[in-house]
Amino acid sequence: MTEQDLNKLGSTLWTIADELRGSMNADDFRDYMLSFLFLRYLSNNYETAVEKALGSDYPKLEADDKRTPLSVWYAQNPDDVADFEKDMRRKVHYVIQPEYLWSSISELARTQNDDLLNTLEKVINASEHFEKGKRQNRLLDENVKKIVETYQHRKEEERYSRCVSMDEIEKNDFNLNISRYVSIAQDEVEIDLKVVNSDLIDIEKSIAGSLNQHNQFLKELGLPHLPIPKHQAETLI
Repeated sequence: MTEQDLNKLGSTLWTIADELRGSMNADDFRDYMLSFLFLRYLSNNYETAVEKALGSDYPKLEADDKRTPLSVWYAQNPDDVADFEKDMRRKVHYVIQPEYLWSSISELARTQNDDLLNTLEKVINASEHFEKGKRQNRLLDENVKKIVETYQHRKEEERYSRCVSMDEIEKNDFNLNISRYVSIAQDEVEIDLKVVNSDLIDIEKSIAGSLNQHNQFLKELGLPHLPIPKHQAETLI
């Protein structure tokens, strides 16, 4: 698929999403949709990592089998699940159980399964479950509080958060990479070359003076003096 095709597809999907939104508040709809996009992104990355981790043990399912390979593996290896999840936390730093993968949720939606809402409710609360580790970063309470308050009140803070319009997202080809919208780059400190040059000259003079004084001590002791570089000798003149 060419870049032009991708842009066209993105515009089409955006139009469909806007029509589906109907009378729903745009901010509420955005929160709803971005949550699903994030879940799908995490799920795809996780399933790729799982397939690599399991290797030949990764279940191969028939085309009409709507189960996820990971759910099959969990059912076949219940005694190994705890160790497997611990290993995945070490490798990708998070775990998504089979029933919460995007492919599982989309199948519930396709079949209009009554468990869909209950499953989604659990996904939203899944962030409360984590394993503390010595080698992994942890969000402190004040960090979490700041994130939540920033999100709820749409606060803007330089190098931290910014409210972005739908038009800007569209201009970026619907790319949701945070660095495109919130820059954490710091301005470079301006350097005054005249001041730096003056400091270097003073340092050279200080070195030359110290070397000359050291050679005077050596002369008094009847010892050979240290050689003075030509440029420092000129400095002493």
